[in-house]
Formats: sequence, structure tokens, C-alpha cells
Amino acid sequence: MLERASATLGDAGNVVEANRQVREMRARDLSEVLQIEQDSTAHPWTEALFVSCLEGDYLNRVLLENGQIIAFLVASVAVGECTILNICCAPSARRKGAASKLLRQVFKESIRLNAECAFLEVRRSNLGAIALYAGMGFEQVGVRKNYYPAVDGREDALVYRLDLTEKPEFSSV
Repeated sequence: MLERASATLGDAGNVVEANRQVREMRARDLSEVLQIEQDSTAHPWTEALFVSCLEGDYLNRVLLENGQIIAFLVASVAVGECTILNICCAPSARRKGAASKLLRQVFKESIRLNAECAFLEVRRSNLGAIALYAGMGFEQVGVRKNYYPAVDGREDALVYRLDLTEKPEFSSV
């Protein structure tokens, strides 16, 4: 049976939609988060880096589907800007709306923290992510040459920007 997805605010401020829930990442989530990260990139973040983000002033979110973590996002919000530092979906959750759900939620939270725009970097070769960002209204504003390590050397990062003030769909949770 298909249910129409409608967002409601669950216990402890978690956003619940059908069988999906966005909530704050916790230390006990790190084994699942690290597994998704390691399954998704040849150059994953370390556990120490995730711990540092959990201890710092970051937006650390996970997306659960039927109670299982299927994606995560780490962002910073400062001086009117939201910067997406890491976003990753389990291979089985890709191209099923997980990343866009996390991004939408974090943009809503960022606006409440006075962010007016969002930035992110993406590997030039990550065509799926580039298509997602373009579909959400991001515009490419720069290139960081040889930014990412790659199997055969280095890879450019494309820098994208989204004006959150022009996106009314992010102005409320």
C-alpha cells in the first residue's frame, strides 16, 4: 500500500515523512555512517573527523528509512552561509530522494540560523550529484583545480552556490 508522504514534526524535533526520518547524528551512529562513507568513496572521512564534527558546532544529520540509516549530511552554518561539508547515501538509497530530503531539511534549519546561501563542492566526475544540485537550483560559481585525491592523481572540485532567500520552499519546516 502506498501512502502519500507528508512531513510531520515527531518527538524531539525529528522530521518524519512516511517511513523516513531526519534526525541529529549521534556518536552511536558512527559505525553505520562510516560504512556508508567507506562504501561510497575511495577516500573516506576518518572516524576522528566525524567525531570532531559531532563535538563541534555543525549540523550533523542522518536519514533513516524504516529505522535504518541510509544517508547522512554534515554542514556548517556561519556568517550567513551554509556549507555542505559531506553528504553521502548508501548505494541502495541513491537516486531515491534521500540526498534531496537531507538537503531540504538542512536548508530549512540553516535559514533559521540566518543563512542566506549555501555552498558545496562536488567532484567533476560525480554526474549524479551534479544533476541533483542543478535540479535544486544550485549554480556553478567556481572550480578548485586538483582539489580531490583520485585513483589516477587528482580531480577538480566544482563549487556550487544556492541562494536560499529565493527558495520559499525552504523557509518553513
